[in-house]
Amino acid sequence: MMTVMIILLMSMMIPIRVKYNSEKGKTVQFVIYGALLVLTFGISGFMDKLGINVSSRLEAFFTSINEYALFASLLAVCVCVLFVSMKIAERIIEKKEY
Repeated sequence: MMTVMIILLMSMMIPIRVKYNSEKGKTVQFVIYGALLVLTFGISGFMDKLGINVSSRLEAFFTSINEYALFASLLAVCVCVLFVSMKIAERIIEKKEY
């Protein structure tokens, strides 16, 4: 599962690195991952204030689903994200002037 998640994160980095090169790409990548982290914790805190226990629902979901079905669905999502990422990177390269 961790391999699939790493592939997902790496595929999101491709267009960022193509557009902003190495140093700026690292900064943009850091900002994006930080924003995702803050957004995740913000949504979780908001759900807790509404009285919805997110952790127990996620635990129930992951214990009820088949491991292979979860892996297959995550793999399919990764392939789709990788495809979209490559198409975005291709468009960036076409527009870039060297």
